[in-house]
Amino acid sequence: MNKIFRHISTLNGSPRYVARGVAVGVFVGITPTIPFHTVLAFILALFLRGSKPAAVIGAWVANPLTIPLFYAGSYKAGSFLFLRSVSERTDVRSIVILLQQPLPFLDKVSGVNEFFFNNVDVAWKILAGGVILGIIPAVLSYAITLKFCSTYLPTKEKKEIDI
Repeated sequence: MNKIFRHISTLNGSPRYVARGVAVGVFVGITPTIPFHTVLAFILALFLRGSKPAAVIGAWVANPLTIPLFYAGSYKAGSFLFLRSVSERTDVRSIVILLQQPLPFLDKVSGVNEFFFNNVDVAWKILAGGVILGIIPAVLSYAITLKFCSTYLPTKEKKEIDI
């Protein structure tokens, strides 16, 4: 945790600019968009006028330990919105197991793409659930980062930077 705050404290921009970037990154990191977290966080930060480096840092919330939890939680949350089938639970476990395997990145991307192509209904549940699960952590990360940056960033770096 200290390492993350150390990285954030080196960023330029106003506290709101940096906090917006972190919030975008955390939101994207929680969504089930594994192979594209960094790219999506960067692009969303660009459109939402947040710090791009902060968005990439925020996306670090997704890691080999948290990703299985995010996928399982996303599926459960999405299942509350849609009808659930018992056989889908096995399918979701299979994608989590695939992501935990020590396979080359492109093999994982291929496996995820194949899974979602063959299980479109499950994919929608996981995606919808991930969006739902990402909202509260994004808001909390915005508030925490804003407080941190307002307190610890030097005042000369608090000006708004929109690149």
